[in-house]
Amino acid sequence: MGTPQDKEEATASLIEDVLKGRTPVVTEIAIFTATPGNEEALGQGIIQGLEVFRQHPECISANATRCVERPGRYMLSVVWTSVEAHTHFRNGPLFPKWRKNINDLFEGSPEIFHYQPY
Repeated sequence: MGTPQDKEEATASLIEDVLKGRTPVVTEIAIFTATPGNEEALGQGIIQGLEVFRQHPECISANATRCVERPGRYMLSVVWTSVEAHTHFRNGPLFPKWRKNINDLFEGSPEIFHYQPY
């Protein structure tokens, strides 16, 4: 897959393309609600899992926030180079690594939508 320097150069080039509008970006927003008693564990699992997203070459950024009014709710925000990049992540080897951090800690399925600049 190349050297760490190759990856850094490819990432810098991608960021430059995004900033100059040559590469459209898509922001994935996912809302997770913790099962009762797992509020802190879910938050910690999401934070640990952010590094897994960041390993994907088409992930531009990943972060999470906690809801003020409902502390058991978390918003995951991942900026991808495209919806296809997110699909590639979901179907690839990194997705199970991400989910192992949060399995059985949230209710139902997360609410997930993709957004583009308007």
